[in-house]
Amino acid sequence: MKQIGLIEVVPPSSGDTDYLLQQALEKVAFLPFGLLVDKWRWEVFAGQVKPQDYNKAWWELRRKYQGIVPPVERTEADFDAGAKYHVPGNVPYARYFPGAHPAISVSKGTLP
Repeated sequence: MKQIGLIEVVPPSSGDTDYLLQQALEKVAFLPFGLLVDKWRWEVFAGQVKPQDYNKAWWELRRKYQGIVPPVERTEADFDAGAKYHVPGNVPYARYFPGAHPAISVSKGTLP
């Protein structure tokens, strides 16, 4: 980070473990949910998930990737995916994944 000008002083290596644990809490724990949100959106846009199965598909992905189940019985009268702003707002979650790496620019479509 010092070599590319993001920091001025290299911190002592004694803080590496704390830093890595913090990154795991912020980034790694988010990955399953971030993946399932976009996977659900992509499947809907591709026509693989029909409107009558939106909620069913949402909870199948939640079970598969996060290992959780709904707290009460859910039906297709519910639209749980819509409770996440990124779904009705059509905001891709995938854009958050490379954000931790300054050399990757999603908005310009370039990769190192």
